[in-house]
Amino acid sequence: MLGLVLALLAFFSIYPFVANVRNSLFHYNLTEPFNRYFVGWGNYVRLIQDHLFWRAVVRTLYYVILVHELGYERADFPSYCPGIRSLGGMAFGVGRSFVL
Repeated sequence: MLGLVLALLAFFSIYPFVANVRNSLFHYNLTEPFNRYFVGWGNYVRLIQDHLFWRAVVRTLYYVILVHELGYERADFPSYCPGIRSLGGMAFGVGRSFVL
């Protein structure tokens, strides 16, 4: 039984990860599927040099830190205030969120 579980784990999680890492090292165009060639780390170098990638990183960090984290803290704030009724110790049922 353990062998079956490990085989399913490998098939559904480990194989796609390895396949994606391998595919990221090739140039591949969906309109020309047979014109595929090895570029090595070239895709990653091009990604790091792209200003749109860094803009997306900054916006993602902004969303995670300011909107997501502080938004949850603000939604949970009434549970800390005396005189404000909350549901089960949390205002509106929204809990705290932490980044580990």
